[in-house]
Amino acid sequence: MNSKELLKEFSKKHRGIKSDLSKITDDLELNPNLGVHLGQNVYKSDWPFLVLAKGNWAELE
Repeated sequence: MNSKELLKEFSKKHRGIKSDLSKITDDLELNPNLGVHLGQNVYKSDWPFLVLAKGNWAELE
């Protein structure tokens, strides 16, 4: 499966994932060095996700 197929399958259960990913993409386009520098142009970033999973709010961090 490619990433688009995985996103489509995951978005069936978690309706807010597409908007969360668009926010992350926008942040990374503005500042590609966002997060903790791990070395060799690798950065670790953490974002809280609010995902609506089958009627229950779950915050994933």
